[in-house]
Amino acid sequence: MRALAIADGGAARLAGEPVSGAEWFDALRYLTAAARLVVHDDELAELPGFAADTFAAVRTQRALSPRAVPGGASAMPGTASEAAAALALAEPILNASDWGAGARHLAPWARRLAAERQTRHSGRNPLRGIQHPAGLHRMMTAIVPHQRRIAGAVPTGSSVALEFRHIPNLIDADDYRNVMAVHLPGTTPVIGRHFCSLALARLAGAETWAQAEDSLDAPQRRKGNWGKTTQRIPDSQAFWSGIRTLADLLRKRGAIDYAARRRALSELLEVPYDSLFSIFRPVRMGVTRQRQRHAAAWIWQALTGSPAHGSPVYAGGWEGQSAASVTEARRKFHERVPESAARALTLWGLEWLDEKGTGPQPDSRAAGAVGGPVRSWSAH
Repeated sequence: MRALAIADGGAARLAGEPVSGAEWFDALRYLTAAARLVVHDDELAELPGFAADTFAAVRTQRALSPRAVPGGASAMPGTASEAAAALALAEPILNASDWGAGARHLAPWARRLAAERQTRHSGRNPLRGIQHPAGLHRMMTAIVPHQRRIAGAVPTGSSVALEFRHIPNLIDADDYRNVMAVHLPGTTPVIGRHFCSLALARLAGAETWAQAEDSLDAPQRRKGNWGKTTQRIPDSQAFWSGIRTLADLLRKRGAIDYAARRRALSELLEVPYDSLFSIFRPVRMGVTRQRQRHAAAWIWQALTGSPAHGSPVYAGGWEGQSAASVTEARRKFHERVPESAARALTLWGLEWLDEKGTGPQPDSRAAGAVGGPVRSWSAH
């Protein structure tokens, strides 16, 4: 028997991942307590009669005493029959091929526990006193997360074939308006666009919002504190469906290595005078040192999917100018750049990146640079 082998020092695995023997038994203890609360008759019917009858009696006793604490000294089975039933019920979860498969087996219990928590335990977790390993916690939160994060939880099996480096810090403004804004009512566009980028990172493999921020090298991290934003989501299923649509759009447009672009453009602190003069002359805009720098930040934003204020151009401030003055000048620059100049700046930036060795990456804005529609990452 597997439990005896583990108790004797044998190797233990939980949902395909190696764990210590203590962690394996912690998982078994937690699942046994959960089963006592929520196992259904159809699940017991698959067990041998003696085991099913014993576990059904234990379940009935728990139901009659809702204030009983499942994590007490008797949390582990008290009889051989109950132990056999507990092991049989928990085995598909403990012995799943991976955590995703384990989560699928655990899903019915997790959802019943969530309902039990609200109807019989005044919103408190009935299993709060029982220690369980991280792998089991990962399965639980993937199915029914903490109530304050429920809308932001990544549905099981929703991963996408997308690398972190192919995700911008801010999704395209038009994509946000057309696909995602309806799912984030009351959220400002810039915050919503950044949150959607983090959601793409969650689908790409980041296990938490904080990890998503790290994976995208976000310039301003909120340490994963996105609870208020997730609470604004009226329909979590529709939200994640929209995020998958965004992932499909990114793939169809071609993989852009935003991380490589950020590294290269961190060296561009101003657009050379002659280059900017040739771009601005047709639209009768003058060239100043400040506009050379704002233009570099404009290109940073347009081609990296990162906010302009995060550009290295503004790192450390500008000597002789207040932060408020620079911010206002940046805003005016973005508002006043004509569309034809924006296209030319985009083309110039793409050519500059190519010269720096990032390669001619596919980009929907490249077509706009020579006459097609311009897509903008700008904060509006």
